[in-house]
Amino acid sequence: AENGVGYTSGGPGFTVDKKMRLWPYMTTTPDSEYVFSFDIVNPVEQQSSPSISIELFGTPIAKVAMDRDPGMPCCTSCTTTGSAVAGDSSPLEVHTPFFCTKIIGQSTPNPCQLNELTVTMTANVPLLGGKSVITISQLYGAHFEDGEIDILDDSGAEHHLLFGSNFTSSAGTGSWNNNTKELTLYLVGDAECASEYVFSFKLYNNPEAQNEQDVMISASYVGNSRELYEAGVSIAATSMSYPVGNDVETYPLKVIQAEFDYLHATQSTEVPCDTNTITLMFATTVPIWSRCSPILTFGVFSNAEAMVSADDYISLFGSDAWMFAAVNNSILRLPGSVPSGASWDNSNK
Repeated sequence: AENGVGYTSGGPGFTVDKKMRLWPYMTTTPDSEYVFSFDIVNPVEQQSSPSISIELFGTPIAKVAMDRDPGMPCCTSCTTTGSAVAGDSSPLEVHTPFFCTKIIGQSTPNPCQLNELTVTMTANVPLLGGKSVITISQLYGAHFEDGEIDILDDSGAEHHLLFGSNFTSSAGTGSWNNNTKELTLYLVGDAECASEYVFSFKLYNNPEAQNEQDVMISASYVGNSRELYEAGVSIAATSMSYPVGNDVETYPLKVIQAEFDYLHATQSTEVPCDTNTITLMFATTVPIWSRCSPILTFGVFSNAEAMVSADDYISLFGSDAWMFAAVNNSILRLPGSVPSGASWDNSNK
């Protein structure tokens, strides 16, 4: 039999067209059907089923093409259609490498908050330890320090340990580039084809509201392609899907607008020249995270004067005063280091 186009075991000097020869050491019986099977590794690139032929030497029978199975193999779901199609049972019919599952969701839409992004992925080609690399890109609006970040287990089966920030790093890590907004995952263990893998990682949300992002996933050096080709074989970057349902707040890097939802101001006296206690109350629809350097400004307090320190510091008191610090162009006072306070501008009030 010959023309097993595309099959290769790898290594230098391999040929594309392969032949198999065997010797029938037992005498066959005319008009009897003989059936046997053998295993080979499919090529890593897409190809159509080649023509498989057979010929006999010794008792010569001329080469003739064998009939190819036009049917569909059982139980195939990791395809572009979600199932096998007619002709997929033909020998060495090979699909293009791709991700048949590629879902990304998030844990919170709040500005500035540490957000856990969960990835569910399935590829129709093996991703091999020490060879394959996955890139998750267009994570626009996300922020984290450049370098190694933790990859977390959301599978219950330690899928996160398949990944490293490089091929020799600790398992359960990835490499984050805060400039390009990309997460690179080096395979340090083998991910089988058509198997689902679930993992997560944490990035900080954008401080400003934004729409969900078109996050992309790609892979390079899939299967055994690193051994066969200088540039390997890749899965081109393609858009990831959102979680099932209509809850847009679970869509990746969707950040909601922060708003005030309760505002109230009152005073203790209306008497001229009297010392007046102003009480301010407010609430917001989202947490206010100190990492994004929030500054609250209240005003205008028309014609009022405040007793301030030389650095324009005014004391605050009340149940929540301890949460706030004074800030102006030259000073930042942190809660706990001095009595709770605020900056006061007697010129603008």
